This record gives sequence, C-alpha cells and structure tokens, in this order.
Amino acid sequence: IARLLERDGDGCFLCGHPLGDDLTEEHLVPVTAGGPNHIANKALAHKGCNLRMGHLSVMEKIVLREQTRARQQ
Repeated sequence: IARLLERDGDGCFLCGHPLGDDLTEEHLVPVTAGGPNHIANKALAHKGCNLRMGHLSVMEKIVLREQTRARQQ
C-alpha cells in the first residue's frame, strides 16, 4: 500500500477523493479474469468504490471513473 500511495498519491482511483483510512487495493484487471497480483495491476480505492467497480473490465472501470468524476463537478 505504501508503494501505491507513493506512486499514485492519496486519491481514490474511482472518485478521486482522499482515501484517509478507508483504502483497499483495487485490481485493474480482476484476478478472476487473469489479472496479475502485481503493483502494475493495482490502484487504491475506497472500500465502497472498490465494491462498486466489482469485476468490471479495465475500460469499464475507466468509463465509470470518468462518469463519477464528471457528476462531482
């Protein structure tokens, strides 16, 4: 987690809000879809945001992220 915080900062992958103590590791390509358990395939997200992304594909997660952030503006 420390390496992900150093690489990506303290913002949730999905909503962009500060993570604080509510953080989980999100696999960009789900492990169930063959995604590796490697830092290159991980991002940090709030627990609720992580659950919201579920087992979506990388592209679906990016679209959801863009929609979520656009609604916040």
